[in-house]
Amino acid sequence: MKKLLFTVFTISLTCIYNSYGQQKPPADHSTMVQYETLEGTKGNAYYVPSDSATGNVLIIFHDSWGLINEVKKEAQKWQAILGNVDVYAIDMYDGKWTTDRTMAQKYREEMNEKHVGNLTKGLLSKIGQDKRIITLGWGVGGAWAFKAATLAGDQAIGCVMYYAPPEKEDKDIRPLKCDVIYLWASRDKYIQKFFVEEFGRKVENAGNKFEMHGFDADPGFANPINPQHTEMVTVEADRYAQEFMKKRFQVE
Repeated sequence: MKKLLFTVFTISLTCIYNSYGQQKPPADHSTMVQYETLEGTKGNAYYVPSDSATGNVLIIFHDSWGLINEVKKEAQKWQAILGNVDVYAIDMYDGKWTTDRTMAQKYREEMNEKHVGNLTKGLLSKIGQDKRIITLGWGVGGAWAFKAATLAGDQAIGCVMYYAPPEKEDKDIRPLKCDVIYLWASRDKYIQKFFVEEFGRKVENAGNKFEMHGFDADPGFANPINPQHTEMVTVEADRYAQEFMKKRFQVE
């Protein structure tokens, strides 16, 4: 059996601020970038560029905790795995982030969907119309990864959703132009298998492929700061996501 090599990141919950008011990102060639939105405000994203020019872009959407260092490390990880791909991790909370579960729930409830939609459209505009895009997210970020894939239109070539609330409305699924992989937490009390399968049928009815993998884990299993984090399950789920993305980005 082939052994997979995985990079283990040291997790620190110490909040170190930079001039932007967020956590200091891991030291490498990544950086925070700003861009214009339709509202006339600035959007922010953590950017990990490919070493060479590329037409491939992965957009990552964080979970309820905000753009914490663990999300930035995920952006670095996926860029390293995928190679010839630029990675953006969008900040849906405008600089707010937390490692506290109660605050995470508060931030999620306060999130303005119209505003996040404008942030997403602004980032797509910055990326440009000549790129091939895959979106990825966990929990609420997975739901936004799906919405972003519909907004990207023909540029979207894939969507990766970790234990995300599936879209229910046909009218919001029909615009989708790409395949979807859904990584389901079977212990989720709210997102039951039936709902995910129904979502998958609607994705397929829209002319796309749908792939679902279930795991004996609680939602939040892929988040290192979540009490439900399960490393072995995360490794397995990431393997499916990696295969899905490499095939569509056409990278080795």
